[in-house]
Amino acid sequence: QEVVPKLTLWRAPTDNDDIGTAHHKWNNWGLRNLKVAACKVKRTEKSATITRTWKTSKGIAFKHVQTVESIGGQLKITEAVTLPKQLDDVARVGINFEVNGLLNNYTYFGVGPHETVPDRAIGRVGKYSSSVADLMTDYIKPQENGGRVGVRWFELRDVHGKGLRIELDKPRMVTTLHVRSEDLADATHNVYVKRSGTTVITIDAAHRGVGTASCGPDTLDKYKIKPGLHKFTWSVSTI
Repeated sequence: QEVVPKLTLWRAPTDNDDIGTAHHKWNNWGLRNLKVAACKVKRTEKSATITRTWKTSKGIAFKHVQTVESIGGQLKITEAVTLPKQLDDVARVGINFEVNGLLNNYTYFGVGPHETVPDRAIGRVGKYSSSVADLMTDYIKPQENGGRVGVRWFELRDVHGKGLRIELDKPRMVTTLHVRSEDLADATHNVYVKRSGTTVITIDAAHRGVGTASCGPDTLDKYKIKPGLHKFTWSVSTI
């Protein structure tokens, strides 16, 4: 592990996000930069419950409860995020973390083989393998990319076949790249995108659709993320 798991409600804006209203909302709410305002930890012999109050850079507060359990050689992490009514159209509700960049061999069971988002999920459910580098879609204007929906589990291995297996409680959207969303957003052209040197993983409980705002309507309401409780579980083991 290179960067510990952290909550995220933001993505690098797509063209549709920029031309539509979504990105402007995210900026006004301060979703890109979340800070922990308060934190309590309760421990037992085999688990820990971390209760955090997060605040956006514009001062909007919300609650996040994370329970970590040791079960049969796995770490099981349950996330419960409660969005206030004000945050009625966030980009995602997910957990972002980074592992060693040598974990470059990626296998997953989900919708593939190409990138997908909730409102563009055409593909077959199956087992797919590639390098992490090949998961990226190299848009000339950098933006969020490379995600796969419907992922049940995924594995990351090094050249020796050692690594991590992550299992999800239900089919979820997972993005695995050698690039951070922040660096995609800050680059004006694909040749300026800064690689992280790590393998960057985001597991989403919910992810907003991209719609067609650059040339048509925004995404349908059913692909927008509503306020309230968003709960999901992911489990980690070594292989």
